[in-house]
Amino acid sequence: MLLARERGYQVQGIEPDANYAMRLQQQFNLPVHSGPWDTAELPEGAYDLITMHHVLEHVRRPSAALQQIRRWAANGAYFYLSVPNIKNPNASPFNRNQPAHLYGFSNETLVMVALKAGFALADVPNTGNTDLMFRKLPAAPENWFIFPEHGAEMVKFFNDNTLMKYLLRPVAYRRFVQQVKRGLFGR
Repeated sequence: MLLARERGYQVQGIEPDANYAMRLQQQFNLPVHSGPWDTAELPEGAYDLITMHHVLEHVRRPSAALQQIRRWAANGAYFYLSVPNIKNPNASPFNRNQPAHLYGFSNETLVMVALKAGFALADVPNTGNTDLMFRKLPAAPENWFIFPEHGAEMVKFFNDNTLMKYLLRPVAYRRFVQQVKRGLFGR
């Protein structure tokens, strides 16, 4: 928000935690709605760019949240959406299934839930990750379920990426050593 405002854009934020909202308002003089997304009374069709970074996995009703975001978005608006990738083979199974995450998304599920809400991938490369740029469509398409085999792919993914298999891979220990170094030496 700060960078956008510094470049002359009008900005608006939503922060459910009252203390964080107050800090943003006082320390940075940013306009922030303090409360859940579904209590924000923002103008419809007013925003050319909406960002949601590591939030959707915590929302109780992700489809409803995306539909509300679509109402706030101007025609042709961009929507940047980023969530942890549940299909990341290098992620620890502990991180993949965090208790604070109500939902897990892969690239395919994120594309489909956004499409169902009326957002299509913007004309930028899709790397297969879960940091995606969308564009608001004139209407949500009826055929949003575009990856019908994805459920079976996810079953295979979880069978191929068990905790035991993760612990037998060097990546698990490299991360552990990096975390210990950061903790001991602040790097």
